[in-house]
Amino acid sequence: MTHAITVTTQHVNAGDYALCQATTNDDRLVAMWLASGKRANSPLTQASYLRTWRSFSACVGLPLQAITLEDLQVWRSQLTGKDTTQKTAIAIVRSLFSFAVKVGYLRMSPAVMIETPPAPTKAHTRRVLTQGNIERMVDACETDRESALIRCLYSSGARISEVLALRWQDVTPRDNGGAVLYIADGKGHKDREAGVSAATYAALLRLRDEDTADEAFVFATRNGLPVDRQSAHKTIKRVLRRAGLPDNASAHWLRHSHATHVLSRGGNVADLQAQLGHASLATTSTYAHAEAFSADRLAI
Repeated sequence: MTHAITVTTQHVNAGDYALCQATTNDDRLVAMWLASGKRANSPLTQASYLRTWRSFSACVGLPLQAITLEDLQVWRSQLTGKDTTQKTAIAIVRSLFSFAVKVGYLRMSPAVMIETPPAPTKAHTRRVLTQGNIERMVDACETDRESALIRCLYSSGARISEVLALRWQDVTPRDNGGAVLYIADGKGHKDREAGVSAATYAALLRLRDEDTADEAFVFATRNGLPVDRQSAHKTIKRVLRRAGLPDNASAHWLRHSHATHVLSRGGNVADLQAQLGHASLATTSTYAHAEAFSADRLAI
């Protein structure tokens, strides 16, 4: 007498649970993944990874241990948006599968077989506004906050998340009328200093009342919370439209414009590298305390 064998795909790729409990499910695994590595110290990264996971899970509709290469290929074919956006989503999903293998939740990672879009050329990754366009944006500002935000993003060359996280205790005046911004835990988890021009420092001071505490955020809401990135991006779009410029530009264009304009004016590369805080240029971080800042060569 023979017995029929029932084959289930629910746990087709289950691992040996070497570093996680046998009762671990997808939600628990994702929580462990978000709390590991550099993600653990970056709420913004955690939020981005969690959004991608939820979108991926809703699209595939299967538990991780049942997902096959074919399922991943179908998901990959349905990705939309820019190549860089798709590439980021694929990298995040690969990271999750890799982590699941490392802790023994999965036996293998089919995600390693997913192809990513080709890397964009430099012409597409570096968006730069002219000096004239920057001046038009400043002239188009209608409030002190708009002026301070545009000037600070351009003069400091900092990322928008870094600018919005600034507190008044992070802003120190300099003898030349400008100021030094202390950027704590920037991308790559490396604190640094970035200079801003005298005009930018003056614009920032117009946001501060006499009784404003040092611990208060420079760009704060009425409730004392930091302005969120979505609101800041909307502000930039409004200014661009008023200036008669395409509103597809973003805060990061101001960062690229800072770097391009500094170097075109003969700025010191080491000063620029230290000011921007590029993770791939960690060996130049000692220049963060130099007397000269790349922002000294900018008028705004």
